[in-house]
Amino acid sequence: MARITAPSTEGDQATTVLDLDEDVVGCIAAYLDHKDIEQLRLTCKLFCLNLQRVFGSRFRHRHFIFTPYSMEAFVSMSAHPILGPWIESVAFGTYRIAGDPDIVVPGVTDHSPRQLSFTKQWEMLDLQKLRFNEQTQFIASRRHRELLTQALKNLMKHRRSIKLGTFDDIVSCTGDRLSFQAFSGLGSKRFYENTFLACRSRDSYETLGTLIKASRQASYPMEHLNVALHCGCRTQQYGCKHDWGKVSAWLNDFLTQSIADGTSLVMTVANRNSKELYINRDQRLIAFRGECLQPRSIRHCTDGFTNASFGRLGIAMYADEYQNIEISDCGVQWSPFIRFLTQHASTILTLRLQRMLFWNRTWSIPFLETALELPHLENLIMEEVFYYNNIDKELKFIVVGKKEWRGSKDIRSGLHDLIEQQTPSIPLDRNGGWIDEKVLRGASSLHSCR
Repeated sequence: MARITAPSTEGDQATTVLDLDEDVVGCIAAYLDHKDIEQLRLTCKLFCLNLQRVFGSRFRHRHFIFTPYSMEAFVSMSAHPILGPWIESVAFGTYRIAGDPDIVVPGVTDHSPRQLSFTKQWEMLDLQKLRFNEQTQFIASRRHRELLTQALKNLMKHRRSIKLGTFDDIVSCTGDRLSFQAFSGLGSKRFYENTFLACRSRDSYETLGTLIKASRQASYPMEHLNVALHCGCRTQQYGCKHDWGKVSAWLNDFLTQSIADGTSLVMTVANRNSKELYINRDQRLIAFRGECLQPRSIRHCTDGFTNASFGRLGIAMYADEYQNIEISDCGVQWSPFIRFLTQHASTILTLRLQRMLFWNRTWSIPFLETALELPHLENLIMEEVFYYNNIDKELKFIVVGKKEWRGSKDIRSGLHDLIEQQTPSIPLDRNGGWIDEKVLRGASSLHSCR
């Protein structure tokens, strides 16, 4: 029997974690908690270098608020040699502390959130006034804009172009002013804790204006802008709303300047109900997602797909040139939508419709005829496009599943088929339903008697 001998280990050294490749160490670190990585980086120089990528990547998406602590932290982070180059997106909260106690608590004695004691409520109000004065003075002195400008200049030194935007601080705000999920902005807990939450205390206008002014002051190329609005929440009894007129004016000014300069821009305007307007100037793309074309679109009480729907922003939207138009999960009114298509008829190359609803059958035919007249349309994609029949009270499909047409000849043939399918053999009433045949015969015989 052959003798099996173990290989000699003389002179060999046991492999330690310090001998592992940087990629292997990074994979291990990906499963560690953030605090553990901080401690591990302090153990030796090798770990400090190897864990820079994993450590820095956890700071890619940051939320800040307009308070001294939060904004100074942003400046320090942007100047940091490890953290600064990893920042990809930064958003700023729209929430402001209300200074008027009547806004916050309508009568301290007769309104006790969570049955707080009378003394505790007054302590909270005193703290609220103190923090309100601090935040008001900080913003009035424009110190928040100065710090933001400095942070953007620091990021430019790292050659980083990041996404800037706003976010809605209060994730869930109900009738109980103390019932809310955690704020996500850095420094939010230490600043807003133990204060009454006033749902109406939001200022998207100031937040957005500060971003645009600071970027211009720093000569920072703001190519990505994400605006999150607090719309659609069940807080109307507290007057919860954004001043959409002012916000849309800022957006219109920003988009108009981008069009004039011919610069790149990706802009998203969305609210918590997943209604979203998306514009990508490099791709010449505009997308309407999640019912933003309906009445009550981006903001409350709008008039469908019109300039009024998008406030002042609609002016710049109509002025820009789009080659690709996408509509998904939307219901539309045909007349204003056709005006938009006609306005951009000379540039549209691709039209994509997904889960799109016409509120009336008679509205679908003018749309199909308008699409037929687009002179340069090269791609038409329709997926689950339907209309609502008021007579049967049910949805009727125009396109079942997904259909794609490429080239003008194929598109014209497909649209002619759809128009023929949708054109009724007997007239439709004004609600898009079939006219009863007996009524039709009666009207015909009355006409023949004349």
